[in-house]
Amino acid sequence: MPVRSLAIGGAVDAERHSMLTASIALLCALLAGPPAEDGGEIGLEMLRVPAGSFMIGSPPLERGRGEDETQRRVTFSSDFLIAAHELTQAQWKAVMGTEPGSFRGGADLPVENVSWLDALHFCNELSARAGLDRAYTIIGTSARWNRNANGYRLPTEAEWEYACRGGTTTHFWPGDRDGVLRRIGWYSDNSANRTHAVGRKVANPWGLYDVHGNVWEWCWDLYGDYPSDPAVDPAGPSDGSARTIRGGGWNTVARQCRSASRHHYDPDNYCNIIGFRVARSTSGSSVPAAEKK
Repeated sequence: MPVRSLAIGGAVDAERHSMLTASIALLCALLAGPPAEDGGEIGLEMLRVPAGSFMIGSPPLERGRGEDETQRRVTFSSDFLIAAHELTQAQWKAVMGTEPGSFRGGADLPVENVSWLDALHFCNELSARAGLDRAYTIIGTSARWNRNANGYRLPTEAEWEYACRGGTTTHFWPGDRDGVLRRIGWYSDNSANRTHAVGRKVANPWGLYDVHGNVWEWCWDLYGDYPSDPAVDPAGPSDGSARTIRGGGWNTVARQCRSASRHHYDPDNYCNIIGFRVARSTSGSSVPAAEKK
């Protein structure tokens, strides 16, 4: 898109115009976030998240903090892909042929009433349709994750928070005050007790929508306390039964929608406040075996 010349209080000379154009171009590049990837036949917009490191969890004095938000340094050894939006009812139906959602009013509403196991089955089916490796071998109410697979999967909890924050360190990606939620997400104060179409609020700096509110999002990890030592490509504890959910939902208060807020749910249960967004690995993963509690 061409950048318009600006003249404020008089003509802008060539040098100033060149500097202004370069500055605007840089700003546009920063605002654009990571590049989008092809999401296949159901119109997923997949964003490439760069390798890097961050502090997962929250500092001890963060308002609304839970006891399970111990901070630790997490490093990602390679880029990964994550969906810009929560999976919609239309996308679910296109792959699975069912309509589990309890809310009506549009194909772009996030799918909910799907269990963690349902989400894994969806990822495997979408991978097969796209000619990609299935990421999961599902066994009863658990599963094995083939970390070398290139197919669709759930993000790990660490990947989810890294992408949610988009390089920020505040309670919510735009800042610390609860009031910022109204322009970025749907929660108890503004949702009218229901979900809303994905992507109607402001995206975070990396291009992700609805990371605060609308529906909680399933992650791969078993739920457990964080170890305090630094980790590379963590995939959660090896013991436990419940699976982690993140982001808060349409019925939750502001503190439960914070970037670091954690909750959990049984993997074979479902409710109308939980959905998910998909992720993909970009190459053979170096993720180690699931860490011990």
